[in-house]
Amino acid sequence: MLMAPLARAGSIAALAVLLVLALVPAWNGPWSALRHAAGGPELGGVRAGPDLTPMDALSASVTADPPAADLGQSITFTCTASGGTSPYVYTWTLGDSEIGAGPTVSHTYGSTGTYTATCTVTDLLLSIATDSKNVVISPNPSVTASVNHNLAAPGTTLTFDAASSGGDGSYSFAWDFGDSSPGSGAPTAHAYSQAGSYQATVTLTDGNGGTASDSTSVTISDIAATGDVSPLTGDTTTTFTFTASASGGSGSPYTFAWTFGDGTTDTGSPVAHSYSAGGSYSPFVTASDSLGGSKVAQTQGVTVGSPPAPLGASANSPQTAADVGQSITFTCTGSGGTAPYTYGWTFGDGNSGSGSVVSHAYQANGAMAVTCTVTDATSVSATDSTSVAISPAPSVTASADHPDAAPGSIITFTASASGGPGTFTAYAWSFGDGTTGSGVQITHMYTQTGAFQTTVVVTDGNGATTSGSASVTISNIQVTGSATPPSGTTETVFDFTATATGGGGNPYGYGWDFGDGTSGAGPTITHIYATEGNYTPSVRATDALGASRSTSLPLISVSSASSPPVVPLSATLSISTSLPRVNESITLSGTGHGGSGGYACAWDFGDGKTSTGCTTSHVWTAAGHFVVNLSMGDAGGNQTWQNGSVDVQTNLGPPGGPLTVSFVTSTLVAGENETVYLVATGGGGSGGYRCSWDFADGNFGTGCSVSYAWNRTGAYNVTLTFTDSAGSNATAMQTLEIVIALTTSFEVGPSPAILGETAQLIAHPSGGIGPYNCTWDFGDASRASGCTTSHAWKTRGRFVVWLFVNDSAGQYDAVSQPLSVESSGLFGLPLGLDLVVLAAPLVVAALGIYLWNVWRNRDPVPQGLDSVEASVLSTLVGNVKRLSRWRPGRGARDRGPSLPGEESGPKTDQGAGDDDHQDPIQ
Repeated sequence: MLMAPLARAGSIAALAVLLVLALVPAWNGPWSALRHAAGGPELGGVRAGPDLTPMDALSASVTADPPAADLGQSITFTCTASGGTSPYVYTWTLGDSEIGAGPTVSHTYGSTGTYTATCTVTDLLLSIATDSKNVVISPNPSVTASVNHNLAAPGTTLTFDAASSGGDGSYSFAWDFGDSSPGSGAPTAHAYSQAGSYQATVTLTDGNGGTASDSTSVTISDIAATGDVSPLTGDTTTTFTFTASASGGSGSPYTFAWTFGDGTTDTGSPVAHSYSAGGSYSPFVTASDSLGGSKVAQTQGVTVGSPPAPLGASANSPQTAADVGQSITFTCTGSGGTAPYTYGWTFGDGNSGSGSVVSHAYQANGAMAVTCTVTDATSVSATDSTSVAISPAPSVTASADHPDAAPGSIITFTASASGGPGTFTAYAWSFGDGTTGSGVQITHMYTQTGAFQTTVVVTDGNGATTSGSASVTISNIQVTGSATPPSGTTETVFDFTATATGGGGNPYGYGWDFGDGTSGAGPTITHIYATEGNYTPSVRATDALGASRSTSLPLISVSSASSPPVVPLSATLSISTSLPRVNESITLSGTGHGGSGGYACAWDFGDGKTSTGCTTSHVWTAAGHFVVNLSMGDAGGNQTWQNGSVDVQTNLGPPGGPLTVSFVTSTLVAGENETVYLVATGGGGSGGYRCSWDFADGNFGTGCSVSYAWNRTGAYNVTLTFTDSAGSNATAMQTLEIVIALTTSFEVGPSPAILGETAQLIAHPSGGIGPYNCTWDFGDASRASGCTTSHAWKTRGRFVVWLFVNDSAGQYDAVSQPLSVESSGLFGLPLGLDLVVLAAPLVVAALGIYLWNVWRNRDPVPQGLDSVEASVLSTLVGNVKRLSRWRPGRGARDRGPSLPGEESGPKTDQGAGDDDHQDPIQ
């Protein structure tokens, strides 16, 4: 800006004036005298002398060029001083906080409005004069160009306009239409003579000389028009259709004016026209756009002939009958009229078609009337009809009298057909094994196993075909047999069981060969081998069609009933550690003893996981007390069970964060004096954890894994205090219910049990919380459930019977007792006991007679007995003698003659047996 230099110039001028004023007092005398003598005005208190000529008063005059402007335009202000005493000093205020100096300043205003520029003139004698000039600053002018149509054809007059604003409000407009043609004013008109794209630009100039410009686009294109007629030939009855299309110019909508060449006209597209006389015609169309631009297009020539013969139609089909779904071909021929023809069909079932030749398949049966309608080029129609008889679609069902059979079995296949016209001309079979046959019913024998799809194709009187199929499965008979137990003695009752699958299926017949020259029949059968030895039994299964197959069972070893008993199966369970950590793998092993050898093991780890193998490993993923169950079996089918327990310790920690704790228990309901396992789990804090327990019965414990048994029933709130190395505590509490401990016993009757006879077993659980769940292990690889059950042992020997009881609170108890199983003798009693029962009366009678004779005859004990026999007989004789001497209320009396080794005469024995004051028989 020039204001700063001007201000500095003004400051210098002011300093010069001040310097002059400073010198005035020095000249005050002569200057004052001079002015006083002249009679002039005082200067500094001295009047001018009357002899001096008075000076003109100081004045200022301001002009502005231009007197008004737009934003951004510069205005030059000029200040003219007169009078006073030169030189002059000029200072300016421009009305917008800007200042200046000098007689001429130029300034550009930054915003619109009316501003007052003031010039202050100071002469040498410090006289001051001012003048001002008002200037108006207008906004910059703007302009927007527009045209009434951006699309037009050459020669179309377009109207261009300009919308203006800003400046001082007085405008002039100059146009450049882009085709080297100028124009002025707004609005203004212009017509382009050539097709092309043009940019029309307007330049606005306001009264301040400010300018603005804008452009608008115009596309000038020739109108392109086409005209078509259909058909190109016809007669005086033909309706010709005329269509036209156009593009270019100002665009849609277009109007179309037709001249048909016969002196008639019409407008639109499409339009219809008929010629009244034959001849050749050259129609054309004029296409016009909405602005008046137009284009003429010639169509193809039209030839009009004489009227044709009347239109006719003929419909026919080579088939007069068909089945539902079978395709029929219909043909229609048009004649006369005006070609080309169109053909329409109705088939009598609600369906239609088009074309000279059509095919149709009916979906319903019945008599169908088929009609063809022929329409010529003049829309004249003619019809003709024919009829067909539609029968239901044929169907066939194939069946096999035996869908399951063995190779070599004869199977009968039957086809059952229906529908069509009721007559069937052929049945063709394919058996799925590469062979074929024909006929309504046919037999076939498969030689290979597999699943076969047998298909029959039936042809009816209308030539329609349909198929049906039947599935057959040819498989060999599979027979399996088993014997229980796998070995035994000549007194063992063996259970034989056979099952069969495949072939012709049920019912199966089963024939047994026990390998000892005897046989039997049935799916299940029992057999006792009379002599010891090794036997290979076999069973043959025969299916419903007579096919059969046999299989041999494993060798059965039969020993003498007097053979020494086998050592019962037992198991030992070993665990590498009973205190593993969570996620720590431990090893578990089961060792078998006795039985038949060939031990197999199954494990239940108490956490829902199981395993097999007599040596295994396991990882528990949660802390707690777990009961591990081992089930062991041997090659003879015997089973035994063993269990152990582990207390899985929690992995306490890690430190950090809040101290937290909880604990798990092996049970929340326990019996009196039942051991309960409690394991803590926690973390956080500073680590170095310690656990203390309050068992709520006055007793306490320490350690993060403990066990405890309560000796009285009740509910106990067990509290765990979890302490870290910093002394911070966290607690957890759970309620345990202690109930009367579960105990159990059982009875077996009869005992000893009789081989092959049913024995009753009754459990007597007590304590705990009912109801009870009872499981039995009979020691012969058999198990049962229920607190009252029965069982029949099939081999003689000594068995250990186990009873396992659970109550509803989860308590568990197990008890066992040995049981002898003996062969049946007389009276249904165990062998040996029946002989005792039979012989006892005879022995007692004979002994009584003998003892009576001894007593009467005082016979001594017979000679020739060994010491044991003599002792037993002497005791019996002594008892008989005492019995004969005993009298109620009497004391001792003479015993009579002594037996060998006895002392004669009265005697008081040291033993109670000879004390006459005791019972006569001890």
